[in-house]
Amino acid sequence: MENTDKVLAELVNKALSGMDGLVDFGKDQLPTVIEQLMLWQLWVTSLLFILFLTLALLAGYTWKKAIESNIYNEGGIYIVLFVVVCVLGFISLRCAFTVIQIVVAPKVWLIEYAASLIR
Repeated sequence: MENTDKVLAELVNKALSGMDGLVDFGKDQLPTVIEQLMLWQLWVTSLLFILFLTLALLAGYTWKKAIESNIYNEGGIYIVLFVVVCVLGFISLRCAFTVIQIVVAPKVWLIEYAASLIR
């Protein structure tokens, strides 16, 4: 019985020391992981901003040409083009604000990002 207790105690001690090593590794790597997460989000949001801004400008150009040429007899197409320009412009502005927040106030962005994960 004593031998079993000793073996069990050794296994528990090894497991605890392994957990301590894992916690230390996590503490050492956490700043790097956070930095990489922020860099990744910055790039993704920047590319989305460029995409939606380009689409908004293209839709605005199409809307302008449609008004100038008056090729559409119905007014509905103008409303659709206006809504498309507004939606794409709003999305691109939201992406721009996210990029600015990551660059200017990264800790605030990180807190908001963590809060969004909890919700």
